[in-house]
Amino acid sequence: MVELAEGVIANGVEFIIVDPAYLCVLRGMDPNDAKSMFAMGPHLARFAEAVTKAGATPCILHHANRGLAPGRTMELTDLAYAGFAEHTAQWLLLSRNEAYTGDGHHGLKLNAGGRQGQGGQWIIHADEGIVNEDFSGRTWEVNVTPADEFKQQQRDDKAADKEAARKQQIEREDKELHSKWLAQSNSTATQSHMAGLMTWPNGGSKIKGAIARLVDAKLLIATQMPVKSGKNGERMVGS
Repeated sequence: MVELAEGVIANGVEFIIVDPAYLCVLRGMDPNDAKSMFAMGPHLARFAEAVTKAGATPCILHHANRGLAPGRTMELTDLAYAGFAEHTAQWLLLSRNEAYTGDGHHGLKLNAGGRQGQGGQWIIHADEGIVNEDFSGRTWEVNVTPADEFKQQQRDDKAADKEAARKQQIEREDKELHSKWLAQSNSTATQSHMAGLMTWPNGGSKIKGAIARLVDAKLLIATQMPVKSGKNGERMVGS
């Protein structure tokens, strides 16, 4: 640590990265220390104090434990082994927002924060491409979206998908009604007659709306026709 501090000062270094922590922090020491935050605390503090007193900012790259599933926001408690969560003063916690499928596209979630109250969450989409046999195909395209905007976009997309599905359902029902209507004698029928033929939930209200749309599309013609009423009578009804 003394040599590290001297090197920081001599070279005017401003930022020190330990990467990865598990190959550096306990090298040559007792690996069982990783199980106790009381043992790990002095190791981490010794490094941080040497670097900060020399005028640089220390950064430790560390990994999460295997229990962090894709889609869940990473927290300090997800850091592997003891002591790291308690030692961390500010953090960039990067985890998968969706499982990786080997297509070069990574959906990630960034949870950033610090002891002074700064912080936020972002959704990151990084496309690094796929290596081809001739070693071409690699790229690096990154899109960063605040998490609240991403969630709102998801809600908007879901609502748009729901509306599109509703319109498709209406189109199928209109086509079904029109087809059955044309199959009637002289392609003529009443609303109540067709409602009895269709097996739609809430058929009455659906029939009325479907007829109105078919009339607007000039696929049906609304007219008056006589139908039997009672034993002998006839009355005029809308068709």
